[in-house]
Amino acid sequence: MCKRLRCPVIPSRESGLTQIARRCLLVALLAFYSAAGFAQSVVCREDGIAGMDEPAIRAKRVIGEGKTSDVSRMKVYVTAYGGSLYLHSNFVTHGADNPTKIKLDETGTDLLKLAQNLVFAALPYGAESDRFTTEFIDKVEFDVEPSLFADARFGTLDFSGARNVKVIGNDHHLRPARLIGSNEGHPRWVVRYDEGLYASASVADVGDLKARLEGAPLDSSRIMVLPLLRERATEDAITSDIPKSSVIDFDLSSADALTATLAANTGQTIIALGHIEDYAFVVREGNGVRFSIGLKELRMKVEAAGATLFMLGCHSAAYDGFGVIGEPNSVDAVHRIAAALRLSSPNHLTFLKTLAGGSVAEAPMDLVVDDLVQRSDGTERTNVMVEFVRAVESGGPARTWGSVRFSIPTVATPPLPCTSIDCWPPSDDTEYFHIGVGFVIMGAVLYGIIRFVKNLGRT
Repeated sequence: MCKRLRCPVIPSRESGLTQIARRCLLVALLAFYSAAGFAQSVVCREDGIAGMDEPAIRAKRVIGEGKTSDVSRMKVYVTAYGGSLYLHSNFVTHGADNPTKIKLDETGTDLLKLAQNLVFAALPYGAESDRFTTEFIDKVEFDVEPSLFADARFGTLDFSGARNVKVIGNDHHLRPARLIGSNEGHPRWVVRYDEGLYASASVADVGDLKARLEGAPLDSSRIMVLPLLRERATEDAITSDIPKSSVIDFDLSSADALTATLAANTGQTIIALGHIEDYAFVVREGNGVRFSIGLKELRMKVEAAGATLFMLGCHSAAYDGFGVIGEPNSVDAVHRIAAALRLSSPNHLTFLKTLAGGSVAEAPMDLVVDDLVQRSDGTERTNVMVEFVRAVESGGPARTWGSVRFSIPTVATPPLPCTSIDCWPPSDDTEYFHIGVGFVIMGAVLYGIIRFVKNLGRT
């Protein structure tokens, strides 16, 4: 088993209080020195790491017990356990007999450097490093426990760059995950648990989330479209595809007028379709702004009217942590809404999957059902993020779209923490030099203290 090095205490001929004091001080200093200098990760190519038996067993169940020395077939199990980050691979480094494991006690690394330590006995440079980086991005599979994303110390481990990341569900299924942006500056991972349907990677039981969506009926006759735009092609599509009885006629005169309009739609599900800028729906006409309303203000108005809001606007994922990534086609958005409205006896799941492209194959997009959020009245609801994955053709109609929210039962989950990421192990000779200087200084201080204790004992 791989264990942290232990330093023996040298016997002394002295006796009495001086010997006891010196030994206590030496033990304390050695412990401090060890913690400061040698408490970094254990990179293990033996049978296992001491104290990591439980995650090692779990890792073998997930990635299997097979071995490989081919990076393109490399799998890595990743979890947080006992206050440490644990990585267990199936990769056998040249000259070793066992796959490499890592136990990391400090925050402050990225996945690429950890993967380099799993593969190489010494960090690669030049062409070898470039070649490995390419394989790391495209081929190495990382199988991650969902609890890692909610871990207070390692929840923000930098997975960016790795494309083959999967999250382990409570049902032991491995589900593909992807990284999405956030206006808070903390990109987050979402995991796919059905075609076109995603959830936050920190949700342990996404299967339960899917069941709740499927068990929540949706009355299509109570779904209304609120156009917050002035764009001819999109307006024509609404006129031709959406029944007039399903469109809210709002003249874009003022926010107060919108309040009155919404009051007449109590109990309805309102799909707001438009262009989002700086946390607001903005309606442009000519060179000026005809109407604008903040996303939070709109949500509060809709909820005050006793209705449910679906917000569909470009880049809403970046603005509010849910919604669209990119700028898809607004006319296509109308076609999707129309297809979803034509469903007979839909539930939230079928409605979402139709909106995502189940019947509009020419323009697939993904929906992300997010964690718990709070309504303005304090009750709970679930976010639904809509992500379009097709690029918009140049010269096409106006591009708008965004996100969806459904009022369905949900359960609380812890928020993602914010953890600073440093860098271990050293990536170049400069970092090695800095660490070496630190050790020299610490050694000098230790030597001075020991000499002081000796002189003290002689007096």
